[in-house]
Formats: sequence, C-alpha cells, structure tokens
Amino acid sequence: QVAVKYMPMESTIIGVDIMPIKPIRGVKTFIEDITTQKCRATVKKACNGQLMDVILHDGAPNVGGVFSKEQYNQSLLVLEALRICTDLLAPKGIFITK
Repeated sequence: QVAVKYMPMESTIIGVDIMPIKPIRGVKTFIEDITTQKCRATVKKACNGQLMDVILHDGAPNVGGVFSKEQYNQSLLVLEALRICTDLLAPKGIFITK
C-alpha cells in the first residue's frame, strides 16, 4: 500500500507474502516463500526481465515463541531479501528493510 501511494503511476509493484493477502489495486501479488528459488523465479518473471529500482522488505516471522529464535528468524528473512536484491536490484537501486 505504501509503494502504491508513493511510487510513480507507471511503476511495476510486486508484493510477496507467505500468507494470502487482500488484493491491492496496482500490485501484482504472489503467495510465495522468499527463501526459495521458486519465489525468485516468480518475481523475475513478473518483472519481465527488468531490474528493480526499489526493493522494500517488510517481512516478519510468526511471533509468539521464544524471542531469541524470533529475532534469529527475522535476521534470516532480511538476509534472504538481501539475496533477492543481488539478483533483481538495479545498479544504484534502493533496498529498504526493517
């Protein structure tokens, strides 16, 4: 929703979540696990071979367990998002994560 609000109208905006999400107008969404090659291939295909100018990572693991394990899993998700950037982020592109 933030990307739709602030990115130029002609932008290709892709959302990936491991759980189903409500459709967002102007966003191609996929139910995928960012830790898999299948997800990377799906996103690459959705980009039509173009590199991305911005990758925004807002992923979080399921919570409610042991804090140290959740913190570790959050770090793993950030590293996986960064790995996606090595394949899909354009030179001088921007990677934002939390």
